[in-house]
Amino acid sequence: MTNNNTTFQERLEQLKRGRDERKLQSLQAKYQNPEKINYSNMSLREELQTRFDLDEMNRLSAKLGKANISNEKRNDNYRGYIDKYFPDSFVQSYDALNKAKKQMEKVNKIGADNYYHSVSMCENAKAGRPLSSLLLGVAKEGYDIVNKYGNKPLGEIITDSTKDMKNNIRGIYYGLKYPDKNCDEIFKNLDWVSNKMY
Repeated sequence: MTNNNTTFQERLEQLKRGRDERKLQSLQAKYQNPEKINYSNMSLREELQTRFDLDEMNRLSAKLGKANISNEKRNDNYRGYIDKYFPDSFVQSYDALNKAKKQMEKVNKIGADNYYHSVSMCENAKAGRPLSSLLLGVAKEGYDIVNKYGNKPLGEIITDSTKDMKNNIRGIYYGLKYPDKNCDEIFKNLDWVSNKMY
């Protein structure tokens, strides 16, 4: 029975990998020079689809262990879009959140996302950007749900995104409640793993 289950799981993984490889090949054929794409003549819908396709191509490349555009280039891609279509407060919020994301990835500890979600949102709130930060956070979690669907159990995806949004709201709340306090100081007693304040 165990061998049959193992064989089934292996076959399922092979089918999923084959599907991902075909999708990646299709995207790579469509976007042979992603760094030379000119968005200026595109409609908003075309630009959004192109940016989504490029991100999907990058995600699949990382998943399958094949080189593609870097995360830094992908982030520049998003920033260019935000800079073009949104007010300055969104650009500043995005830069602050992206900086926190890089710090979190550098620390690479369990529960680090709990701390950095809270602190980065707190800092944006203190800087007078609570709404733009909240909207960017909602957009990010919505994107994650769509992007991760099919690769992780849906319940796990929803739980993780809900946790991140709670951390975002908590950070904004404390940033507005204590405008004269440093955000690192506010969250210094946060247990990263349990995500509780002490």
